[in-house]
Amino acid sequence: MAAPADPPRRVLAVKLADFGDALLTTPALAAMRAAWPSARIDVLTTAHAAPIYRQSGLVDGVIAFAKADYDRPSGLAARPRALFALARTLRAGRYDRVALFHPLTTRYGALKHAALALTTGAPVRAGLARPGAVRAWFLTHRAPDRGFAHAHVVEQMLAVAAAAGASPAGRRLVVRPGSAAAEVAAGLLREVAPDRRLVLVHPGCGPFAPARRWSADCFAAVCDALTADGHAVALVGTAGDGAAAVAAACAHPPADLTDRTDLPTLAALLARAALLVCNDGGVMHLATAVGTPVVAVFGPSSATAWGPWWPAEDGPSPHQVVTLDLPCQPCFYVGYRLGSPDGCPTRDCLRWLAAGPVVAAARRALAGGSERTGATHDG
Repeated sequence: MAAPADPPRRVLAVKLADFGDALLTTPALAAMRAAWPSARIDVLTTAHAAPIYRQSGLVDGVIAFAKADYDRPSGLAARPRALFALARTLRAGRYDRVALFHPLTTRYGALKHAALALTTGAPVRAGLARPGAVRAWFLTHRAPDRGFAHAHVVEQMLAVAAAAGASPAGRRLVVRPGSAAAEVAAGLLREVAPDRRLVLVHPGCGPFAPARRWSADCFAAVCDALTADGHAVALVGTAGDGAAAVAAACAHPPADLTDRTDLPTLAALLARAALLVCNDGGVMHLATAVGTPVVAVFGPSSATAWGPWWPAEDGPSPHQVVTLDLPCQPCFYVGYRLGSPDGCPTRDCLRWLAAGPVVAAARRALAGGSERTGATHDG
C-alpha cells in the first residue's frame, strides 16, 4: 500500500538502540526531513543515542526512554510507572505517521514495538516485514525485511522511510559535532599528535554482545607496529572498553584518551584522525560518518549488515573489514534470527585472527591518504 500523498504534520521515528545504530538511521531521517520540511519529526530513542539525534539537525524533538529496563518481560511489571508516562507522551504527540526503525527479530520485541506504535494512534505505521509478515500485523505500510545476510542496516532503514512516503534524499550518515566539540578535539590533537598523523584505536564494542571484541594483545601489536611506523597512536573510548589492558600489553604505550571525549568531541577528533582501528561497534560508525578511513575487525557479527558504511555512488570505499570468514560466521543476527550474541565458547573467529592482517590493512589505508569525503559534519 502506498503512503498517503498528503504530507504528514507530526512524525515519530522509533530507534531504541545504541548511538551506532542511531547513526545508521540518519540517512532515513534525512529523507524524511527532505520530503516533509514542514512536519514535526520526533524520535524515540535511548539516552545514549539521544546526543546523536539532538545534534543531527534532522529532528525537532527527542524522547529518551530507558529501553534496557524492559528488555525482559519482568521489566514490564517491575517498572510500570515509566511505561504509563511514555504512553501518555506518545498519545499526546498526535502523530499521523510512525517509522519503526527496528526489525521484528523476536516475538517479545515485536509485541513491544506493536504496543508503542499502536499507542501513538498514528494511522500510518511503517516498518520492516519479513516473508510471512506474521509479526508485522500492526504495520500499515511495510518494507521487505531482507534479513541480516543480504542488506546493510542503512539500506533497510531507507526502505522503512520509503514505505512511510519519503524517498531517499542521500545515503550518507549525518553527524554534526558542533564548534565547541571541534575546539576541544583540536586541543587533544595538539596534545597527542602535534606533528604526526594520528591513528585512533578503539578496542571496545559497546555493552551489547562483548563477544565482538578482539584481544588486547592483538590490538597492542597493531599499536606497536603503527607507532614504529612513525604515527601517533591514541586509545579512545571509555574505561569499560579495555584500553588499559591494551596499553599494558604495548611495548610502547600509546596516548590514552580514555574517558576524555564525549560523543560530539570523539566525532570531531575522529574527523581529524588519519585512521581508526576498531571492532564492530558504534565508534566505527561514528568514524564512517565523519569520513575517516576505518579498519574494522569482525568476528561473530555480520559485516554485510553492520560493516563500515560507504554509499556505492561515492566510489571505492576507504574502509576495510578484516575477518577470517569461517563457515560458522556470523553466529549472531543470522538471517532473521538473533542467533548467539555471546558467540561460541572458543570464539575461534577472533582468537585465530592474528595482528598481521590488521596491520597490513592499516598500512594500506594510511598509504592511501586521509581525504575527508562522503561525510556530513561540522568542524
